[in-house]
Amino acid sequence: MVKVGSERSALLSEDKLKMLTEHRNLKEFVSDLREIALQEKIDKLQPPITSRKLEKLFREDQVESYCKMVQSVPDTVFQFLKIYIQKFEYENLKTILKAVNVGLTNEETLNRILLPAEDFLGNHDLFERITAAIDVKAVVGMMQETVYTEVLNAALRRYEETKSLQFFDVLLDKMYYENFTEAFKKLPTKEQKTAFLYASLDADGFALLAILRGKALNHDPHWIRLAIPRVHLNITGITVEAIITAEDFEHALGIVVESSYGRYFTKAETPETAIAKAEQALKKARFEHARKSRIKDTFSIGTPLGFMVQKEAETYNLIAISLGIEYGWSSEHILQTLLL
Repeated sequence: MVKVGSERSALLSEDKLKMLTEHRNLKEFVSDLREIALQEKIDKLQPPITSRKLEKLFREDQVESYCKMVQSVPDTVFQFLKIYIQKFEYENLKTILKAVNVGLTNEETLNRILLPAEDFLGNHDLFERITAAIDVKAVVGMMQETVYTEVLNAALRRYEETKSLQFFDVLLDKMYYENFTEAFKKLPTKEQKTAFLYASLDADGFALLAILRGKALNHDPHWIRLAIPRVHLNITGITVEAIITAEDFEHALGIVVESSYGRYFTKAETPETAIAKAEQALKKARFEHARKSRIKDTFSIGTPLGFMVQKEAETYNLIAISLGIEYGWSSEHILQTLLL
């Protein structure tokens, strides 16, 4: 709890984030960051400074902060909080598959993944080796005898038929959220109650957004069922099936609006805009709940989890600011993209 207090005190204030949006270039932006945090990491950046390099730096800092939290929590909540770090491993695997598929070098691929997550999970050597794979099939071969074997083999069969990596993304995301939900259900009842809003917005939100994206693209209902987790936390299977089999996107969105998550979804000019607004609303709801949380005298999963969600929002904001500055956006335009 002392660690949480220390880490939370280092989070950037809303006023500081607003000030960062006013910089005219990344050099000024980085100079300001050097004054408040991340100095050691920033000093190691090789010029030229780009938003891509900064994104990796911010996300590595996020992973390291998560690891500090999770390694100190009681055993009763360890497995659930650990899965927030495992999410970066799923992302690493998807990144490697894409990099290998387009023929990036080992070094280029390594520069795109977050190895601090693998250090914590004990898979650094394995993930460093698979960045040198010659093709997608070789990556899958090197990942045999891991927890990913079944999913990767299934995706590989579809990849060999279509040459599309989409199946890897879909099945790995589904695997992650099914494991996430399973880990949540193993929490003690008291901790489940505390973590419920975070977990339901995350897992159910992912499923609803995935279904709506499928409806917007006119995907077959069978394909949509394949893409989403089989277990949900705060929405019934009957409602999920009704959304999947709805006549079109508008009817599907209408069912979502009438569900327990309706306040996060609104109709818009295009399906893409409606989905983007909903995704932002779900993120903001998790962040606002975390910001309101307080450090108590006795341990609760809400203490580290609230910090982790706030750190996630800070990382998101810093990445958005760096991209906006690089693209030459105005401060007002950048502010519209932030979670504040």
